[in-house]
Amino acid sequence: MTTIRIATGTSTSTSRTARRVETEALWAERGLAVARSFEQPGWTITHLASGFAILQGIRTHRDAITVARRLLDAGDWTRSKTAVLGDRQLKGRARDIVAEARLLGLVKA
Repeated sequence: MTTIRIATGTSTSTSRTARRVETEALWAERGLAVARSFEQPGWTITHLASGFAILQGIRTHRDAITVARRLLDAGDWTRSKTAVLGDRQLKGRARDIVAEARLLGLVKA
C-alpha cells in the first residue's frame, strides 16, 4: 500500500479551501489511486497531483481498480489539476467512463 494525500471538503472546495489528509491507497498507477472513501462508504479514485476525487462511492475495490484502469487509457493523469481540466478530450473520455460505471451499477446511488 501507498500513502497518499487527498483533499476533503464539500463539492465546492478548491485547492485553497480543501483540507488535506493522508490515507492508504490500495492501488496507485500513473497519476491515479484507489483508496477507501474518506467521507462515505465505498471506494474512491483520486487524481494524485491534486488529491481530488474523480469518482466516489464505488461498490468494491475490484470495480474501482477496473474503472481506474479505464481512466488511465483516457489520457495523461500525471499532470496538474489545471492541465487535466484544460484537456477537453481527457475530460470527455473520463466523463463517459464515469457515466458507464454509474450505468453498470458500480457506484452506490
